[in-house]
Amino acid sequence: MKATRRAGLVMLTILALMMLTWGPAVAEKPNTLVREEIPEQYKWDLSHIYSSWEEWEADVAKLQALMDEIVAFQGRLSEGPDILLQYQQLNDKLGMLAIKAYRYAGLQQVTNMNDSELQAKEQQVRILFAQFGQKTAWAAPEMLQIPEDTLMAWVDRTPDLEPYRFEFSELYREQEHVLDESGEQLLSYSSTFRGMPRDTYSMLSTADVKFPDVVLSNGDTVKATHATYGNQLRTNRNQDDRYRLFEAHFSTFNDFENTYAAIYNGILQRDWAMAQSRNYESCAQAAMDGNNIPIS
Repeated sequence: MKATRRAGLVMLTILALMMLTWGPAVAEKPNTLVREEIPEQYKWDLSHIYSSWEEWEADVAKLQALMDEIVAFQGRLSEGPDILLQYQQLNDKLGMLAIKAYRYAGLQQVTNMNDSELQAKEQQVRILFAQFGQKTAWAAPEMLQIPEDTLMAWVDRTPDLEPYRFEFSELYREQEHVLDESGEQLLSYSSTFRGMPRDTYSMLSTADVKFPDVVLSNGDTVKATHATYGNQLRTNRNQDDRYRLFEAHFSTFNDFENTYAAIYNGILQRDWAMAQSRNYESCAQAAMDGNNIPIS
């Protein structure tokens, strides 16, 4: 299935996990970008998600086992509402556990984007996501073999299937853009690759970038990072300060303008390839169809 079908569940899970990382408000923030020099009270407390990497690794192992359980439903979804419900509930369980594992590794990784071990752990979960897509490429095509009236009748008489009514209706609405099993399988192999432009941009603009210092009107010297620039836009009432920060922050992109252009071209080519693969007339149509927004 397309990832957008579980976007609501995923976003709620992410927001809940991120709220757990927010600590109490403090009067002053440390004047350093070196993480080791920042007191613990100013850092995310990710122990609310996992208390250790060992606990995280245990859940990653569970994910692999759950994926094998999901595969056991192949060829059975048309047997009736009970089997369909079991599949949906297992899919939910796997999805929530996957997001939990992914967000923990991802939040750890962004605390130090130069740490190759943290990058490897985040990639480990991304690879699991890709494997999940490959192992469930059959699911949407198989579900669409069930007549819509039949499946909706199952929902009508099975209260536990009711939360999935909208997901099912969206699947049938978008069915002309769902490929057969072999087509979905083929597209699933490129899922990790499709994220490469984003990863390249992130590393170039965050991990490898060298932001300049700016002297503000009050005599303070700040580094024009993403966070500092955003914070100063919201809080600094001196227009000249905001302008100097704008110039300093965005001038760093000029140093690699051809590289950024190549990254953007990669995004455009990726999106057009996916749009054509799923029988859309344009990238705009492909982007808006998930939310059922007409081109007009």
